[in-house]
Amino acid sequence: MKIWTKISIMLLFVSGVHATPDWSVNPADFQYNGSVTSKVKIDGEFVGSTDDLLAAFVDGELRGVINGLEQPPFLGGGFAFYLMIFSNSPSGENIFFKYYDASLDTIY
Repeated sequence: MKIWTKISIMLLFVSGVHATPDWSVNPADFQYNGSVTSKVKIDGEFVGSTDDLLAAFVDGELRGVINGLEQPPFLGGGFAFYLMIFSNSPSGENIFFKYYDASLDTIY
């Protein structure tokens, strides 16, 4: 009985680890960069945590990703995302964003 309990717990932990998107960018692969500072609203409510991710994509290619950063009250509180976006083109690209909510294990 104890063996099955330990195996079940281990499988749940591994399952949770694989749920987080495997988003990473190598800045050395790009010549240019720009930054976006944002807060995220879903259904009219600001969201965020240090486990959540905001990612930028161009034509399906990941160009930047960052975790939320808790803001002090004098900056309005909540969470902000200070995202660096990378490119090999100085202009003219359309950027699309995805948001990963870790508490719901959902990508928006």
